[in-house]
Amino acid sequence: MRGGVPDRGYWISRADLSSSIVTANREVAGRQDAFAHSLPDLLTHRELIARVSKCDDADLVRIVSEYLPLTFSRRHGDPSRPWNFFSIEIKDAYGEKALSYEGNWRDIFQNWEALALSFPGYAESMIFKIPRRIDRRRP
Repeated sequence: MRGGVPDRGYWISRADLSSSIVTANREVAGRQDAFAHSLPDLLTHRELIARVSKCDDADLVRIVSEYLPLTFSRRHGDPSRPWNFFSIEIKDAYGEKALSYEGNWRDIFQNWEALALSFPGYAESMIFKIPRRIDRRRP
């Protein structure tokens, strides 16, 4: 549970994807608004990746490739310890389903092997999302 699970397996909600694109990069969201609106309300992850791979926008391809529709996660720490607080958000302020995770990407990738085995179709998206070490010695 620590890393969460994909909400609908391999089904992607256009609304959540669009919201994630805006959160990741408002400029990309603005220039790719037509792409987002061209998607059906629900589509498979495989179909989404096929569609975005035809786009001539490396930023959009990266953002969509990193997208993981995770829900029902918790951050690291022992839930039995009184100083660790956990809140598993499954609905937003309006009572709508919320796709989110609590914690950071370390929490998700602490268990990425199990997540990749359970949902191998998302393995490439997880690899895209792994934080990259910046080597400041290179120009």
